[in-house]
Amino acid sequence: MPKLQPISGLFRGLRVTAANLVIITCSYVLAFLLRFDLTLPDELWPTLILTLPAAVSVHYAAFYAFKLTRGHWRYVGTADFVNAAKASALAALGLVTYVMAFHRHIFYPRSVFLINFVLVVGLSIGARLLVRLLRRVPVETLASTRRRLLIIGAGDTGEALLREIRQSRRLNYHVVAFLDDDTSKRGTYINGVPVLDVIDATPAVAKRLQIDEIIVATPSASGQEMRSIIERCRGAEIPLKVMPATWEMLNSRAGLDAARQVDIHDLLRRPPVHLDLAAIGRFITGKRVLVTGAGGSIGSESCRQVLRFNPATLTCLDHDENALFYLERSLRGVASQGRVAYRLADITDAEHMDALLGTTKPHVIFHAAAHKHVPVIEANPVEGIRNNVFGTETVATLAGRHEVETFVLISTDKAVNPSSVMGASKRIAELLIQTLPFHTRFTAVRFGNVLGSQGSVVPLFKEQIAKGGPITITHPDMRRYFMTIPEAVELVLQAGAMGHNNEVFMLEMGEPVRILDLANDLISLSGLRRGVDVEIVFTGPRPGEKLCEELYLEVEKADRTSHPKILTARHTKFDVNRFRDLIEELRGCVTRDDETGIQRLIPEIVPEYRRQEIDEGVGPAVAVRRHVQVEVG
Repeated sequence: MPKLQPISGLFRGLRVTAANLVIITCSYVLAFLLRFDLTLPDELWPTLILTLPAAVSVHYAAFYAFKLTRGHWRYVGTADFVNAAKASALAALGLVTYVMAFHRHIFYPRSVFLINFVLVVGLSIGARLLVRLLRRVPVETLASTRRRLLIIGAGDTGEALLREIRQSRRLNYHVVAFLDDDTSKRGTYINGVPVLDVIDATPAVAKRLQIDEIIVATPSASGQEMRSIIERCRGAEIPLKVMPATWEMLNSRAGLDAARQVDIHDLLRRPPVHLDLAAIGRFITGKRVLVTGAGGSIGSESCRQVLRFNPATLTCLDHDENALFYLERSLRGVASQGRVAYRLADITDAEHMDALLGTTKPHVIFHAAAHKHVPVIEANPVEGIRNNVFGTETVATLAGRHEVETFVLISTDKAVNPSSVMGASKRIAELLIQTLPFHTRFTAVRFGNVLGSQGSVVPLFKEQIAKGGPITITHPDMRRYFMTIPEAVELVLQAGAMGHNNEVFMLEMGEPVRILDLANDLISLSGLRRGVDVEIVFTGPRPGEKLCEELYLEVEKADRTSHPKILTARHTKFDVNRFRDLIEELRGCVTRDDETGIQRLIPEIVPEYRRQEIDEGVGPAVAVRRHVQVEVG
C-alpha cells in the first residue's frame, strides 16, 4: 500500500496542474472575447495566439510562488482568495512587462489586463469552491440520518466546529442551531445556521428542535461562567460535551476531536498563566537538570515541562521502579533516549546520591521527592521526617558540594502554620535550605492541592462515585486551594528562573474551593443526583487536617514579584545555631525511632506548629493508627 501513495500523489499533482492551466488559459481567452463582446476581430487573433504561451507561463509561475498549485481545493478559504489576488496581480504586472518589452509594435487592448486579472481570480477561486460544494452535497443530503447538534457559543470556535462537521464525512452530526448570550447575534446566521436564542433557553430549544447532543464551544469562559453554562445545559437532559479551555487547546487540534465529556477542570477554570519563556529558557536550555521524585504527579510533569526547553540532559530520579518504568514510557514521544536518564535511588542514601550527582553533574535540581499524605505521615512520623527533612538535607547539601547552580524545593501550603507532621516536615525543609553555607541558589515554592495528582481528592471521589458511593468528606466547611498539574509546574519553573537565594515563593491560586462543592460538581458531571444516586457522608477531620489551608505565615509578609501569579514570603528571622542544634536532636530521634521525641521537638523547631490532639492518654502516632484503622476498616 505505501508504494501506491507516490503514484496517487503524482496523479493528484497532474490533475491540479492541468486544472490550473485550463483556468489560466480560459481566463486569458475569455478576457479578449469579453473585451469585444464575444466577437474577436480577425486582426487580434494573432495577438492572442502570440501572447498566450507567455501569459500562461507567467500566471502559472505566480500561482506556484503563492502556493496555489499545492493546496487542497476542498479546503479553500480566505487565505486562498487573498493569495489568488496577489498571484494574479503579480502575473498581470509580468504580462504587461512582457508585452511592453517584446510586442510594442502590435495592437494590444489595455483593458484585457484588468479583465484577465478579474477572471483569473474569480475562476480559480470559483473552481475550488465548486469542488468544496460538490464534496459537501452527499454529506448534507444525509442530514436526516445524522445526530442533531446544538452548539453553545456562536463565536470563532463554534464556527470552526460547524465548518469541520460539514467538511468531514466521518462526523455523524448535523448542526441545527447556535445559542449565545450575545444578544446582538440573535437572529443572525453563521454559514446558514441560525443563532436562535440565549443559553438560558437551552432546554426549551433542545426539546423543540429534537436535539440529540450539545457541544459547549466557549473555550475562553472562566470557571464560574462554565459552571453556569453547564448547569443550564444539563436541564436539557441530553448528552453534553465541552471544548477544552483555550490554553488547553494550544497544544492540540482545535477541532471537534478536542471536544470531550465535561471534566472537573472545566468548572475550576482560571485565566491562562503567561510565562516569561525567555527567562525559563535561559534557566534551563542547555543545562543539565535533575528531578527527584520524578515518577510522581508533580515530578513527571516537571520532566515533561523541562524537556520543552531543550536541556542538555535530564535525569529522572525516583525510588519507585514502577513509577520510573511508566515515566519512561510516557516520555518516549518527547525525549531522545541519549538525553534522558532514569535513575533508581533513595534520596536519604547519601553515598549513592553523592556518586549520582558526581556522575550527572546537574546545573539545576527540582526536588519533588516527598511523602505527602497527611494521615499516613501522622501515623509514621519517623519516616516522614527521615524522608522529607533529612532526604531534603542530603540532596541540598550534596547540591552545594557539587556546585549545583539552583536547587528548587517543591513545598506546600501545609507548611504554613502546620497542624500535621507532614506540613511541619516541609516547613523544616524550607528553613533548612536557608542555613546551608554554599553558593548554590536555594529556593522553595509553595502550592496547594493539585487536581488529578496521585491520591488526591478528585480521583478518590471518582472512584467512590463509580462504586455507587458514598462519597466521604471530612467536614462540610473543608476548603482547599486547587491548581492543575501543568499550571503548578509551569509556575515552579517560572519561580525557579526568577528567584534569588533563600527565597520562599507562593503561587497565586485564586480562592479556596469548598470540598463539598467539588463533590457535588463531580456527582452532577457524572449524570447522577446527590441523595438519590450517590450519598455524601461526613467522617470528621482526619489527624493533622485543617479546615482551610493558608498561603503564608502570620509573621511573613507576601510581596509581589515581577510575575503576577507568584508571590514571595519575606523572611522570618530565626536563630540558625539553635535551629542546627535542634536538627541534630531530631536526627537522633529518627535514628532511635523515637516518635515521642519527634513530636516534642517539632514545636521547638517550628513555633507555628499546632498539633491536633487526637486521644488523651495515648501517644500521638498510636492514636493516629487507631484512627486510620477505624476509618479504613
